[in-house]
Amino acid sequence: MLQILLNQQKTEVRQKPATKKILILGTSNSLFKGGWVAGLSHALQGYQIKNMSVGASQGFQFAGIVSQENFSQYDYVFFDSLANEESYCLGRQADKYHYTDQVERLLYELMSTIASQTNLIVMGFCKHYAFDKESEIFQSRRRLTQNVGGYFFDIRKMLKLHMMTHSLTIQDIYDETQHPKREISYEIGRRLGSVLESISLDKYKYAKDYSGNFSRQKISLKDKTKEYKNSVMSLGVSRISKEDSIGLNNHLRCIGFYLNAIKTNCYVECSYQGKSVQEIGLLYTVYNEQAENFQKIFVGLQDFPVIDTLRIIGSDTDFQNLYFPLITHKQKLPSLDALELSEVLYWDDKNALDPYPNDIFSYDESMLLTYKVINSIIG
Repeated sequence: MLQILLNQQKTEVRQKPATKKILILGTSNSLFKGGWVAGLSHALQGYQIKNMSVGASQGFQFAGIVSQENFSQYDYVFFDSLANEESYCLGRQADKYHYTDQVERLLYELMSTIASQTNLIVMGFCKHYAFDKESEIFQSRRRLTQNVGGYFFDIRKMLKLHMMTHSLTIQDIYDETQHPKREISYEIGRRLGSVLESISLDKYKYAKDYSGNFSRQKISLKDKTKEYKNSVMSLGVSRISKEDSIGLNNHLRCIGFYLNAIKTNCYVECSYQGKSVQEIGLLYTVYNEQAENFQKIFVGLQDFPVIDTLRIIGSDTDFQNLYFPLITHKQKLPSLDALELSEVLYWDDKNALDPYPNDIFSYDESMLLTYKVINSIIG
């Protein structure tokens, strides 16, 4: 009798459902307290949610994660970077930074890799100046989602519905930082979570896995390293001086690099065989030499050039191709030649000329979650 009870207990343990898991790869909209992630968490309280978002950065920052993460362990992976691509390409850097075929192709390979292993949900946030009319970048992200068999969750449609049902204007739904207001984002996330809890999505694996095309290089200079850590993430950096010349992989395209914005105030030059390729003004507004904390930021390079050297250059340089990333002073100012550099990401573009495959999902299939949330609101 005792043996029978033990066998029953073992069977019950084996049959206990595993905790469902979610991974979030996003930017500032995915980091705000009381935002859409909080609403999602409220609706999906039985889920384990891992948030690896980094603010003020483009979506291709996640190439390093894609190169080594096993996405099949997650039930859903959320990808949220569209608004930051709009910030770079439609906002203040529109004259220096462009949404090109190279950018679209790299994003496709990232999204395809995730969708080849699990359910990809792409969050369709947009900037306030791209709200009335869909931007080319917004349309591209929706097409790519459809192409890889992911689900495009159209935040723009959610906000328009909220405006209509509450008789609001665009000024009522976006805050002073040009993000949708937290309480509205929270409710959208809660509604999305409730829908996900009520339906069952298969883990589509028809997309292609390009994870082998991405790699990373940790920057570690002797006696110049430091490790930061908080409750959310860690960041290992090397303190770069003007005398340092950082050697890079000159066989692959350089996507960009991670740094600590709080301890970075300089201009850098990316070069190949002694010729300048790109110049970047890393004059971060959050710079504070006395601070003990950190802010992880990714700086993307336009069109991902092949470069072999990165170094600090003086503010008296005769700049030819200078651009300023997000949350930096956007004019030429004296610099302090301070840089805390973490790691560099690369892309092997051997598949860049391959034709895009036929769409795995139809438009309506890729918009399934959007439609279901809308229906839950309007009844």
